[in-house]
Amino acid sequence: MLKHMENKEVINGSKQGFTKCKFCLKNLVAFYHGVTVVVDKGKETNVIYLDLCKAFDTVPYYIIVLSGEIFDGWTTWWIRNWLNHCTQRCVVNDSMSKWRTVMSGIPQQLVSGLILFNIFGGLESRIE
Repeated sequence: MLKHMENKEVINGSKQGFTKCKFCLKNLVAFYHGVTVVVDKGKETNVIYLDLCKAFDTVPYYIIVLSGEIFDGWTTWWIRNWLNHCTQRCVVNDSMSKWRTVMSGIPQQLVSGLILFNIFGGLESRIE
């Protein structure tokens, strides 16, 4: 799946985490360079930090699939199919709940979840 996404250039170029041969420090260096260029020109700059990880855990699936206007039909089908079949249950000591369908969020502990996080986490490209 990751190879397909790279070939289709779906993952934003600024995404460094969970991507081969990239690491999160490069994002910090690129950001710092951008701010330095603005300050060196004598302009003011404001920085707003957003922690989107928690928000990503609560995004309803239909929004994730609808935001797939950048995907071809097969990729959109694959993402929808994968998300629609996620289930979970709660286990406390020896007691287990019934399996329930997961209605929102991306299971980030799975490799596919990390790939989808990179794809849909590219919100900075839509912010001016």
